[in-house]
Amino acid sequence: MRTPISLYVPALDLPVWAGITQLFLAFALAELSLGRARTLVVAYVTTLAGTLTVRVMLLIGPGCGGIGLRPEIGHVLDTGPSAAVVGLFTYLAVVRRAPVVFFLTGDRWCGSRS
Repeated sequence: MRTPISLYVPALDLPVWAGITQLFLAFALAELSLGRARTLVVAYVTTLAGTLTVRVMLLIGPGCGGIGLRPEIGHVLDTGPSAAVVGLFTYLAVVRRAPVVFFLTGDRWCGSRS
Protein backbone atom coordinates (compact mmCIF):
# COMPACT_ATOMS: atom_id res chain seq x y z
CA MET A 1 0.00 0.00 0.00
CA ARG A 2 2.86 2.41 0.75
CA THR A 3 4.77 1.79 -2.49
CA PRO A 4 3.02 4.23 -4.90
CA ILE A 5 3.43 7.18 -2.54
CA SER A 6 6.89 6.25 -1.28
CA LEU A 7 8.21 6.42 -4.82
CA TYR A 8 8.37 10.21 -4.39
CA VAL A 9 9.37 10.50 -0.73
CA PRO A 10 13.13 10.91 -0.14
CA ALA A 11 14.97 8.46 2.11
CA LEU A 12 14.92 9.31 5.80
CA ASP A 13 18.69 8.98 6.20
CA LEU A 14 19.42 11.68 3.59
CA PRO A 15 19.16 15.40 4.19
CA VAL A 16 15.93 16.71 2.65
CA TRP A 17 17.70 18.86 0.06
CA ALA A 18 19.88 15.93 -1.07
CA GLY A 19 16.95 13.53 -1.33
CA ILE A 20 14.78 15.93 -3.29
CA THR A 21 17.69 16.84 -5.59
CA GLN A 22 18.40 13.15 -6.23
CA LEU A 23 14.76 12.46 -7.05
CA PHE A 24 14.39 15.52 -9.25
CA LEU A 25 17.53 14.79 -11.28
CA ALA A 26 16.73 11.12 -11.74
CA PHE A 27 13.16 11.68 -12.85
CA ALA A 28 13.96 14.76 -14.95
CA LEU A 29 16.78 13.07 -16.86
CA ALA A 30 14.76 9.91 -17.35
CA GLU A 31 11.69 11.82 -18.49
CA LEU A 32 13.71 13.84 -21.00
CA SER A 33 15.24 10.70 -22.40
CA LEU A 34 12.41 8.17 -22.11
CA GLY A 35 9.20 10.14 -21.88
CA ARG A 36 6.82 10.45 -18.95
CA ALA A 37 4.97 7.14 -19.32
CA ARG A 38 8.04 4.93 -19.68
CA THR A 39 9.80 6.74 -16.83
CA LEU A 40 6.91 6.07 -14.46
CA VAL A 41 6.61 2.43 -15.55
CA VAL A 42 10.35 1.74 -15.10
CA ALA A 43 10.46 3.53 -11.74
CA TYR A 44 7.40 1.73 -10.41
CA VAL A 45 8.46 -1.72 -11.67
CA THR A 46 11.94 -1.40 -10.15
CA THR A 47 10.49 -0.24 -6.84
CA LEU A 48 8.07 -3.17 -6.78
CA ALA A 49 10.87 -5.57 -7.72
CA GLY A 50 13.03 -4.26 -4.86
CA THR A 51 10.22 -4.53 -2.34
CA LEU A 52 9.22 -8.03 -3.47
CA THR A 53 12.85 -9.18 -3.44
CA VAL A 54 13.19 -8.13 0.19
CA ARG A 55 9.99 -9.99 1.07
CA VAL A 56 11.29 -13.17 -0.58
CA MET A 57 14.65 -12.82 1.17
CA LEU A 58 12.84 -12.51 4.50
CA LEU A 59 10.80 -15.64 3.74
CA ILE A 60 13.96 -17.58 2.89
CA GLY A 61 15.61 -16.64 6.16
CA PRO A 62 19.28 -16.29 7.08
CA GLY A 63 20.18 -19.99 6.88
CA CYS A 64 20.06 -20.28 3.08
CA GLY A 65 23.60 -19.66 1.86
CA GLY A 66 23.67 -15.95 2.58
CA ILE A 67 20.64 -15.13 0.42
CA GLY A 68 18.04 -14.66 3.15
CA LEU A 69 17.63 -11.90 5.71
CA ARG A 70 17.12 -11.95 9.47
CA PRO A 71 13.52 -11.36 10.63
CA GLU A 72 14.57 -8.20 12.53
CA ILE A 73 15.15 -6.47 9.20
CA GLY A 74 11.53 -7.09 8.20
CA HIS A 75 10.05 -4.00 9.86
CA VAL A 76 10.93 -1.95 6.74
CA LEU A 77 9.73 -3.64 3.54
CA ASP A 78 9.47 -0.56 1.37
CA THR A 79 12.55 0.38 -0.66
CA GLY A 80 11.27 3.88 -1.43
CA PRO A 81 12.75 6.04 -4.17
CA SER A 82 16.27 4.56 -4.00
CA ALA A 83 15.17 1.52 -5.99
CA ALA A 84 13.44 3.78 -8.52
CA VAL A 85 16.51 6.01 -8.90
CA VAL A 86 18.89 3.07 -9.33
CA GLY A 87 16.43 1.38 -11.68
CA LEU A 88 16.01 4.50 -13.82
CA PHE A 89 19.74 5.17 -14.10
CA THR A 90 20.47 1.51 -14.86
CA TYR A 91 17.73 1.38 -17.49
CA LEU A 92 18.97 4.63 -19.06
CA ALA A 93 22.55 3.37 -19.08
CA VAL A 94 21.57 0.15 -20.85
CA VAL A 95 19.13 1.73 -23.33
CA ARG A 96 21.42 4.66 -24.17
CA ARG A 97 24.58 2.50 -24.06
CA ALA A 98 26.32 4.54 -21.40
CA PRO A 99 28.68 2.18 -19.54
CA VAL A 100 30.12 4.93 -17.33
CA VAL A 101 26.66 5.77 -15.97
CA PHE A 102 25.99 2.06 -15.50
CA PHE A 103 29.15 1.50 -13.43
CA LEU A 104 28.66 4.71 -11.41
CA THR A 105 25.10 3.65 -10.61
CA GLY A 106 26.24 0.18 -9.55
CA ASP A 107 29.07 1.60 -7.47
CA ARG A 108 26.72 4.00 -5.69
CA TRP A 109 24.22 1.22 -4.99
CA CYS A 110 26.83 -1.24 -3.72
CA GLY A 111 28.48 1.47 -1.65
CA SER A 112 25.23 2.36 0.08
CA ARG A 113 24.76 -1.25 1.20
CA SER A 114 27.93 -1.41 3.30
